[in-house]
Amino acid sequence: MIDEQGIEWRDIPGWANYQASEEGKVRNRTTGRIMKQHKSGSMDYPAIRLSYGGGRNKIQRVHRLVWSAFNGEIPEDMEIDHLDSVVDNNHKDNLDCVTPKENRLRQYHPSGDDHAQRKGRFARKRISRVAKVKELLGLLSNRAIARALKVSHNLVSRIQRGELDEWESKSDKLSTEDKGQDER
Repeated sequence: MIDEQGIEWRDIPGWANYQASEEGKVRNRTTGRIMKQHKSGSMDYPAIRLSYGGGRNKIQRVHRLVWSAFNGEIPEDMEIDHLDSVVDNNHKDNLDCVTPKENRLRQYHPSGDDHAQRKGRFARKRISRVAKVKELLGLLSNRAIARALKVSHNLVSRIQRGELDEWESKSDKLSTEDKGQDER
């Protein structure tokens, strides 16, 4: 179903009263009300509380609901990964169904650099945020960028001063090398 704004909504398997949008929102099918998302778990995944009758509720992570609505049930031994590592971006095209092992491997720096793993446990997420901060520098104040991307003002300042450029370019180089090996 496509709404008046051109956004596609689909029913969520197992949740008859709810639909997910291609943009990563969930709404009550009966009332049309968009469900309020809150953070859940150690990774702060967006989640919502869904009612399943008799006053009973269950908290569900939004990315799993969106994947299910657009791709079907998630196999029991699989996880849903955010391709850009931004857990707030639950657009259907940003989600991928992967094994737990593949999901863990994607979370770490491609070099396997132990320092990167300790320092930034989810290094891929950091690379993505560094790129986004760089896009906004000069357009917004550092504080506005920090608020918009939910990162610290200190991180924005460090990126502006170029303190993370070496780490980021090393990651880019490794990613390019990985792609070259895949093509062989």
